[in-house]
Amino acid sequence: MSLYILFVFTILFVILIYMYIPLYFFQRLKAALYYTTLKISNELAEEKEVTLSRQVVASIAETTWSQCQQFAEDLEMFAK
Repeated sequence: MSLYILFVFTILFVILIYMYIPLYFFQRLKAALYYTTLKISNELAEEKEVTLSRQVVASIAETTWSQCQQFAEDLEMFAK
């Protein structure tokens, strides 16, 4: 459930600010996504009694970021 909330939160933010903010804010948003992904991953890893490397968490965050960018572009094209 928490991964779904993260995904929806990220999509909404990327859609709303995709074309309207400077690079600095994108970097902050991406850092927030990474931090949230790290917290959720640690919570789930502790629950399942497994360990996740930083590379795995970074890969999940990067994949989520890329997917949200693609959704934003698709929605922009659909709006035209």
